[in-house]
Amino acid sequence: MHSSIVTTFDKDAIKLTTTSLYSTSMADNQECVSFPVKTLDKEAKLLVHRPVHHAGAPDTELVEDFVGSFVHDVQRIQKKANPELLAQLMLPKDIVGREAQKLAASFWLWLCVVDDELEDTKDDNHFDMLITAVERRFKPLDTSVPLPPYACTTVTDKFVALVNNSSLQSAHEWRQPLFDAVLDILHAFRVERPLLTNANANPYIALQTWMSVRIITISVRPFMILARAGLGLPADYQPSKCALFFNRKKAERNAAEMKQMELAVATCTGLQNDLIGWEKDAAENNILNSVEILRLMPATTDIQAFEAAENTHNEGFEKICESKLQVNGKEAVYVSILKGFTGAMAHWHMRAKRYATTA
Repeated sequence: MHSSIVTTFDKDAIKLTTTSLYSTSMADNQECVSFPVKTLDKEAKLLVHRPVHHAGAPDTELVEDFVGSFVHDVQRIQKKANPELLAQLMLPKDIVGREAQKLAASFWLWLCVVDDELEDTKDDNHFDMLITAVERRFKPLDTSVPLPPYACTTVTDKFVALVNNSSLQSAHEWRQPLFDAVLDILHAFRVERPLLTNANANPYIALQTWMSVRIITISVRPFMILARAGLGLPADYQPSKCALFFNRKKAERNAAEMKQMELAVATCTGLQNDLIGWEKDAAENNILNSVEILRLMPATTDIQAFEAAENTHNEGFEKICESKLQVNGKEAVYVSILKGFTGAMAHWHMRAKRYATTA
């Protein structure tokens, strides 16, 4: 796999407890996001960092070039997914530039279209054919191979062309790292498939197994790459660049801290997806949700399972706050944006019709 996010999830962090972890005082850039869970008659509370810039009305022109020629189904998915809002929340235009936002919004719409078509594909052979065709398009040697005419392959062709022709300027290569991150997501979809298809025979999935997939499929890595590209930074934090300012050992420790922060952000956003989307997943009998997986543990009630996942999210937030990462300049700006992903994704999840129980 290509992703630089460390894919280790600490299963011991899950505790079946109703004890609240909420801090008594919060910094100005932190907030507690609340949302109702009707079936549990409770209000969930997630601790997050505020996005660097709150978005106003979605900039619909961000995906205008991408959506323009597509059929009604893609436009319908766009309305439910609201990729423009997410891109504006995740990537502040006045810092990383509008082109990075445009690519991020187009990526998110691409992801939603591909995800929907793959989920609707019941036949495993057809699933394999579709995902193989999409994967091929992100590999340099296969860009001339004709794609079968499905929605996911059509949007893939358009997205690849959009990236290759982008005006985003950076001192470092970002296109191939972006494509590599996308390939990681597609690989995770492959890993996810048997977990879902085997759930009828064996509904018990190890939470660690699911979370190792979830932190990839939540798909924040491409946003990290685009944020860094917009700042003129390499796709990954490089300790060698810090050797002038820190001793080597400290630089390597700093690089490890950056990876851990990116992992914590991916974990928090993945849990947000599961928590905010749980009622919809439960109604559709979708077992691939951390709350559903916890609910199947012996002598565990629905509310215990939900609050275990909720508390684990907030523990992840506190790990981000406790990070010993020491950076300056553009790297410090990136870290501020990265922390804000937690709030950006939470606000998007609650506003996107994609996660409504009655879409």
